[in-house]
Amino acid sequence: GAIAKIADAKDDYFSGAPIGQIFGDAAKESPVQVLGVHDQNVMQQLTNALSEVERKGVSSDKAWETAKKGVANVIG
Repeated sequence: GAIAKIADAKDDYFSGAPIGQIFGDAAKESPVQVLGVHDQNVMQQLTNALSEVERKGVSSDKAWETAKKGVANVIG
């Protein structure tokens, strides 16, 4: 994989430190970011709600309720 391809990388800027190994090891320890099938739909509902507050002056409570209904609608 990608980590194996950079494992031997070194950089003069860092005094020849094995940055491929250092950052590769760090990458192995980082949590996996999971995107679900509805992520884009949920994000769109939240973006719509924020736009309603910002552009139309809708109260944040009303926008949040609308966003929750929109999310429920798109995910089923």
